[in-house]
Amino acid sequence: MNQEYALVPRAVVESERFYTMPVSAQALYFHAAVLTSHGAVEVPAMYDLIQWIGCSKEDLEILLQEGYVNNE
Repeated sequence: MNQEYALVPRAVVESERFYTMPVSAQALYFHAAVLTSHGAVEVPAMYDLIQWIGCSKEDLEILLQEGYVNNE
């Protein structure tokens, strides 16, 4: 069976910094990680993802501030 999957570094998701983010920001991070094949999801694509999964723009801001998403 051929499966596609994204690998999220365990050290990232087991960090206190990650756990102290709102669960909605964590969910946005995981969904973005699954959708990317090159290691980063561009911010414009994140706005569609925010609407699809019911997160907020504030969740994206948190990910940007914490360095989990690049604004490039």
